[in-house]
Amino acid sequence: MSRDCFAGCIFTMNRANLERWLQDPPAVKPGSWMPDYGLSDKQVQALVAYLMTLK
Repeated sequence: MSRDCFAGCIFTMNRANLERWLQDPPAVKPGSWMPDYGLSDKQVQALVAYLMTLK
């Protein structure tokens, strides 16, 4: 992955942080413009797996 951080660089780029972020962005970073998309656990895991492959 080419980035070391995300969400305004307040989170280190790793699977656990990405999962938390994608499950409920406003709860993790209040005031965030990213909405909660209501993704299932399976969707979050698939999206994180994909994001971790990007360079």
